[in-house]
Amino acid sequence: MGEWWTVEVDPEFVGVVYPTTMVVTRRTEDHATLGVPPGQFSHDFLVIHVPPLGDLELGTFAWRVMWDDFEALRFPLEVGRSWSADFHGRDVEAEVTAVEGNRAYVTMTGEGQRIELTYDADWGMITDFREEALGLAFRVTDHGFDYQGEVLSLSGIQLGLMETAAGAAAHHAAATGNTPSGGGNAGSGGTRPPLSSRVDVDTGASHGSLGLILWNVGHEDTPGSYAITATAPDGTIFRERFEITRGMLEGPEGR
Repeated sequence: MGEWWTVEVDPEFVGVVYPTTMVVTRRTEDHATLGVPPGQFSHDFLVIHVPPLGDLELGTFAWRVMWDDFEALRFPLEVGRSWSADFHGRDVEAEVTAVEGNRAYVTMTGEGQRIELTYDADWGMITDFREEALGLAFRVTDHGFDYQGEVLSLSGIQLGLMETAAGAAAHHAAATGNTPSGGGNAGSGGTRPPLSSRVDVDTGASHGSLGLILWNVGHEDTPGSYAITATAPDGTIFRERFEITRGMLEGPEGR
């Protein structure tokens, strides 16, 4: 209880480095819970699922990533030890490639996926984590005990919903006549009705984190203005707008 690590979270596609502190808020023989000071919390942590927050299974250092727990380690860490894991819905094969003193180096590979991480037994934490497919990374910069101060303790994290509107850029291009083939406008005044859906969320959770995200992969050359709106059952509206110039996504925090 109260053990802490200062961390720099570096998601490449966001273009911002987030400093924060991970703190042990609960501890049993087999599990720990990691929280962060409220002023150092970012919803991006829950969108990208790093650094490890919430409930941690100590035998495998597993934390919740998307739908499943990601088994980052498998103790004891010995050269050649291997196991299978799931990260962001992708299967990876993990292997301890080297042990130097009290540090172990693990490499994970899968279809379109590569993760490299370092575990430091002296600090009791993964101190360096780099994932290539999404460009996710974090590094630990300091460590100590007896943290003093308020901590937001996250527990029972799960993915409550993930609604996607794949092809939104093509949808927009067809409405404005900006398709590569010069497709014509559709709908009144050169616009199309918005892509929309309704989803029921039943997690029994005390809090929710909502991310409104635009990712123009595959449509980098399709400029346009996009908006995402989510309306809660009580009528609360969450809205974000994105402006895309050719080859570049511009918006709050770069996404």
